[in-house]
Amino acid sequence: MTIALYTWSIRLRAAHKCACETGMISSPAQKAVEYETLTITHNLDNSTSKYRGEPSPTIDAAWDELLQYNNIRVSSAELLVANLTSVALHDTPSGDSHLVTLDVYHTLHCVNRARKALYPAYYTSPNRPEVDRAHVEHCLDLLRQVLMCHGDVALHTYQWRDDVRVPWPTFATTHQCTRWDRIVDWSRGRSVESLEGSILQHPTLGVSYPVDEKRRAQGNEE
Repeated sequence: MTIALYTWSIRLRAAHKCACETGMISSPAQKAVEYETLTITHNLDNSTSKYRGEPSPTIDAAWDELLQYNNIRVSSAELLVANLTSVALHDTPSGDSHLVTLDVYHTLHCVNRARKALYPAYYTSPNRPEVDRAHVEHCLDLLRQVLMCHGDVALHTYQWRDDVRVPWPTFATTHQCTRWDRIVDWSRGRSVESLEGSILQHPTLGVSYPVDEKRRAQGNEE
């Protein structure tokens, strides 16, 4: 009986490790992944979040900081393990450097794109006079797919309020989360500061982001 319980315990721990630590895909960032439990508060009138509210330079700066390490580099060997290819970066003597983005940054970019679509008067400009509906719809459907992929099974509970007849959601849910600071630290160490100039070149069309265009090539705006 004791041996059977011990064997079951080992199998249970192994199954937990496979599901939460090793992953089913290959990414060099996997080594940075650590888990923690967080209670996420999401009240309708939450004024404490620096990422929401009427648009302002302060909110934009918060989003820019969140997305600042979206362009990162990996080696040929790391791509090979993942069975992937990507465009080369021409800024290292060895030439063994390739441009990638962790998918979480692309997803966050999409959240930011949808946020900006709520305020077209603030975020449109002569160069971009209208909200790019196709881009926003792409982002919304991407968010749907990502949420369904991760399938968070944390329990969302309800309560009674004296002034509301229907059950009222409890806007605080405890989740198993990837430690964001670990992802940021890993990405910072591989960050590509700028894609301007000769670092990124199309095989036949030349430099992707010429310096004389007076723009900083930010992947989160493409």
